[in-house]
Amino acid sequence: MSKWVKILILLGVFAVYAILRLSFIPIELNNRAIILGVGIDFDGEKDIYKLSAEIITPKTSGSGSETGAQAGGQKIVKGEGVSVSLAVRDLYNCFGKTPSFGECCIVLIGEDCAKRKSLKDVLDYFFASSAFRDGTVVAICNGEAEKMLTRKSQIDDYVSFALQTLLVDSDGKAQIDYTTFNYVAQSFFNKSNGCYVNYVEFLPQKDEETAQTATPDSSSVSSEQGKFYTGQAVLFRDGKYVGKLNRQELDGLNLGGGKNVFCTFTDVTRPSGRSLGVIKKKGGMDVAIEEEKIVVSLKLTLTVSELLTDTTGEVLPLQAKQSEKLNYMQKQGAKRQAEEAVLAAYQKAVDLDCDIWEIKNELYARYGKEIEKVVESEDFWQNVTFLVDIECIG
Repeated sequence: MSKWVKILILLGVFAVYAILRLSFIPIELNNRAIILGVGIDFDGEKDIYKLSAEIITPKTSGSGSETGAQAGGQKIVKGEGVSVSLAVRDLYNCFGKTPSFGECCIVLIGEDCAKRKSLKDVLDYFFASSAFRDGTVVAICNGEAEKMLTRKSQIDDYVSFALQTLLVDSDGKAQIDYTTFNYVAQSFFNKSNGCYVNYVEFLPQKDEETAQTATPDSSSVSSEQGKFYTGQAVLFRDGKYVGKLNRQELDGLNLGGGKNVFCTFTDVTRPSGRSLGVIKKKGGMDVAIEEEKIVVSLKLTLTVSELLTDTTGEVLPLQAKQSEKLNYMQKQGAKRQAEEAVLAAYQKAVDLDCDIWEIKNELYARYGKEIEKVVESEDFWQNVTFLVDIECIG
């Protein structure tokens, strides 16, 4: 048999395989359920985990072609188990379709579950599974995660997409530093052993028709339609829930962190007028031992400007033109607010004994095992001097 005949035979086999393969793709799609987000709750009475999954079930047209997620629609399916992995197994039994976790963008943990169970136990299955990406967002929600996934957002019909827009797509444009599997997992294996996780609240919106006819004292709201709020974070030490960061404390932590997170201040010269926004951040944190004391120095230079928008509606730093130079009072007001936010975040870490500033990690990286006794001491925070020096320019 000549070489060309062999090539023709191989091409023919490949063509037949491709035709058969493409013919069955619509059937495969129709038998799959794409998971967008997962909610985790814990039933204390039954001592079981309750999982809720927001899914898209693609539909096929009469001709066999896939017609898109919207045609199939959004659904919530549930599973239960004495462990998270068994609850996921129960999800498989409830689907009737092959579940696909590859597009899961967020894992929501109900606040009661976060308080009752260790974060390690709740997320261990997801850390071990190759189906979930390191960049998948982790968040704690007020109330039950199952109910949160059924809410109606002003942003998107799918709660998972709406939360991803708020937490991820707004990076650099809002005062939020979103938390991922990768960040949370690292906190279990370092010396600081503490982390924070985004906290999501749902704020019901007043029904417009009711609001038009209701009296001023009416509190009629819709339990479905509303907006999500992400202005807080939950703190964990060794995987256990220890407290929350409010908006000011979260701003302070973000200012001291590595990312250039968008941040705003009140213009003290005209409080009811324009606000000030951070365009650029330089500097960072230095940790050293001086005369048997741990000295933490945070030095930042913040480039601040009046908060404007450009013609597309983008906020700082994407603006059409810069405003006038800020005067001394404006810059000093921004400096004071920034320092107060940073100190508030540090004080919360001390009060809750939760090293979200990763000071212990920095000490261990710089001095090695010789510093281990100091890091693990019960008097650790009493030996720390925290210095803040922030300069605002613009």
